[in-house]
Amino acid sequence: MPLEILTEKVYEGPEADAVLVKLALEREGIRCFVADTHVARTRLQGAVYVSPAAVERARQIVTRHLKGASVSEAAIAPPWRCPSCDEIVEAQFQACWKCGTAKP
Repeated sequence: MPLEILTEKVYEGPEADAVLVKLALEREGIRCFVADTHVARTRLQGAVYVSPAAVERARQIVTRHLKGASVSEAAIAPPWRCPSCDEIVEAQFQACWKCGTAKP
């Protein structure tokens, strides 16, 4: 696998929010990292970086996150087990990808 260079900043703000943005992006399959940028009003600021190839999709996810969509909640929610086929399904999905059974 070629090495991805994560150079594109898609978010900058309070470090705690940057971590939630990172979790939301990772849940969507986007590799990223948080870098500390500076202290503003006694709060540490963080910036989230992604690869140039992922920047547009990442910006869309960040925009949804900042508008209050539940992306960050899904990012920290645990996966669930399908009661029909016993498949492990990621938290953001409302039905099993394998058999179509609704999330309990």
